[in-house]
Amino acid sequence: GTLPGALVCANDETALGFLDVFTAEGYDVPGDIALTGFDGVDAGRTCSPRLTTVEQPMADLGRLAVDVLRACLADPRLPRQERVAPVRVLLRDSCGPH
Repeated sequence: GTLPGALVCANDETALGFLDVFTAEGYDVPGDIALTGFDGVDAGRTCSPRLTTVEQPMADLGRLAVDVLRACLADPRLPRQERVAPVRVLLRDSCGPH
């Protein structure tokens, strides 16, 4: 079939799986298809081509989750809380020239 021009994956593990499949099938990433992930796992820095991703601050997310859980346990009547952690785009080789 016809490949899309780009594939944006919900996480890096999925993107790395697609990278393996595309490479095994003889497709060039990013020449034939650009590929991105989300999470910022270490394997994305060492694969070839290096994976473009959106990096999340995993340790900060864990701390935020614990803080919210503690607050909910201390007072179950608390209104729903929303917390936002910063992310950053790591442009690497899997998306081609940038």
